[in-house]
Amino acid sequence: MGTKGAASGCHRGIPPRGQHVIVFSFMTLLAEASRVIDLRLRLLSEGQASPDEMLLMVTEKIEAMQHAGWILLRGGDAGLVIDNYRRIVAANVKRLSIDH
Repeated sequence: MGTKGAASGCHRGIPPRGQHVIVFSFMTLLAEASRVIDLRLRLLSEGQASPDEMLLMVTEKIEAMQHAGWILLRGGDAGLVIDNYRRIVAANVKRLSIDH
């Protein structure tokens, strides 16, 4: 195995946590993100969405994208990026559920 594979922790192109774990995490992220979309649309339709929440919605996506880039630049795998997004989404569900 070359140095690239050894440095990234991959063995024959399979991430350390395994493809099935990453796929499950990604599918879970999609379901959790759907919940956030639902909560935000409800707030918007009821006229309860504040300008601050709308600004936060945009800025957190930009920050998450930057963080994902840093994870990958440091040699992290897709699973770490997904885990980061899941933490952000979980915080959104918690905050938006309290507001609603």
